[in-house]
Amino acid sequence: MRAALHDRLGRPARAVADCQAVLADPDLSRASWSRGVSSVRAELHALAELDRLLDQGGPSLYAPFARRAEAELASLEAEQADAAAYEALARAYPRSPASPAAWLAAAAGHDAEGRILPADRALARGIETADACLALGVPIDPTLFAELLGRRLTGLVASNRLDAAALLIRQIESRWPGVAPTARGERVDRDATAALLRSRADARSARNHRRRADRQRRRAARLGADALDRPQRRSRARDGVMMYRARRRRALDPRRGRPARRAGVDRAVLDQARPPALRRRPGAAV
Repeated sequence: MRAALHDRLGRPARAVADCQAVLADPDLSRASWSRGVSSVRAELHALAELDRLLDQGGPSLYAPFARRAEAELASLEAEQADAAAYEALARAYPRSPASPAAWLAAAAGHDAEGRILPADRALARGIETADACLALGVPIDPTLFAELLGRRLTGLVASNRLDAAALLIRQIESRWPGVAPTARGERVDRDATAALLRSRADARSARNHRRRADRQRRRAARLGADALDRPQRRSRARDGVMMYRARRRRALDPRRGRPARRAGVDRAVLDQARPPALRRRPGAAV
């Protein structure tokens, strides 16, 4: 890739431009970049290389592309573009402050059309992008980040995705404790949301317990009440065979896996371990 060559030659700005050229071209970003026996999607490789360059040289290397992204975002907002256009912009400029805003606008477009899962994916990508930008020193509007977190949290609760919502609350508390999530400008109470999730989880556990009890009652009605109390045991013959196999495995030579007779153990020991039905008769072939 040309970005690695420019980086070795001491041209970090040119290397960033090469990475951006791949990200901004949909055909190039969807292509696969092969290296030896492995291959990786060009978009992922260019983004990883871009993060490395910005981590070494600072976010100022990406400033020209950030300004271009801001201009394109304003144009899309003036045109009232659809969610796909916002997603394309967010993917083309992933380390600009406009990228999380574009993901939020894309989520709003999906939500307006009733597409719940695409809206949640857009919000998740927006949170991931904002977090990566903050780690690299790219300035992100705190209210925008709070809106991304709050909208995704309320959306997960509304769709009854309890585990994902609980995981997001734990991430907010551990990674972004100073961020107060908001949804459409209104603050989201994390404690009240966590309490609601716990009550729903308890109700789900109780509902599952009732379903298991109902299945057991139906089984008892079908097989008879005493069928459930009858001990479930293997037959004596099966128990004997299993014990014989376990003893035989212990008696095998661990170095070569050969019978213990060759290791100096009498075969009669193995014969006594067999169930009566499987014991060798005198003079029978082994």
